[in-house]
Amino acid sequence: MKTQAQYKAEADAQQRKYQAELEKLAPKFPVPDGFTTEWRDNYLGCGWRVFVMTKPNDTEFIFLPGGSGTTNFETKDGRRTFDRRGVDDSFYWKGYSFFKRATKRPLADVKQILDEQLERIAKSRTFHETALKVPQIGHSVSPDALTTYKAKLKAGKHITFTPSGFGTGYNVVTRKPARPWWGVQRATPELEKFFDHSPLWVESFDCD
Repeated sequence: MKTQAQYKAEADAQQRKYQAELEKLAPKFPVPDGFTTEWRDNYLGCGWRVFVMTKPNDTEFIFLPGGSGTTNFETKDGRRTFDRRGVDDSFYWKGYSFFKRATKRPLADVKQILDEQLERIAKSRTFHETALKVPQIGHSVSPDALTTYKAKLKAGKHITFTPSGFGTGYNVVTRKPARPWWGVQRATPELEKFFDHSPLWVESFDCD
């Protein structure tokens, strides 16, 4: 049976292979117009060296050893990412598995991936141009979605907000739950005004 030290040694060796692979392949990746490239060391304090494509004050694509990548971009509401915490990364430039040989996983079409990411960014920015912040909860909704939510609450139904990854979700309900859940609280006046309905209660729940 392998010891913890042996497992760590194997993992470290595999990570070194992934690092070498990225350093070999990344200089050949197609770079979108208006972007520059750079290497960043000790990414997030984990010791990785990552390849980054940057459009200043706009967008960055971060290529990680092993095959995954992160997209960060600016909107009028601040920086956003397509990473889903605890679920998956923004994109995968190779089929990703820490326990498989990097050479056994096919290289994706990097240009196609970046084109798709740029399209997603454009759609997200369009959404944020008119999005409305939900009081008390913090999520954003489009004006059309708000109309739909108001109709559901008026009909006595509930509406649900969940995070993109792990985190806290919320149910907005029109009747106080019979059981005294720890995560139930009366909606603030701002939230009731936002949805044009009173009374309302907010249930919180874990998403993991």
